Amino acid sequence: PGEQGMLLYETLLNTGAVTSTNVTAHLTSSTAGVTIDTPDAAYPDIGIGGAADNATPFVFSVAESVACGAMLDFLAGEKLPGIAALERASFARKGAKR
Repeated sequence: PGEQGMLLYETLLNTGAVTSTNVTAHLTSSTAGVTIDTPDAAYPDIGIGGAADNATPFVFSVAESVACGAMLDFLAGEKLPGIAALERASFARKGAKR
């Protein structure tokens, strides 16, 4: 059956020359049957060369109609003052353990 309340964390790496502040991200999916329940996340300040996970996880659900093994495609858009970036990720849906 479908899954609800799936949590997704994304780690961002600061490759810039200053601390990244006020970083936010927005998650979407182009996969039919995937619903993004919590599409927005904030990040803590990320120091030079540092990395951080979103402070609040993205939450998504997968409908029963999505076949096991189907690829789930996600697009995250990150924003911080003066910069915007897009990242794509895909995951295969696995069957439930019995």
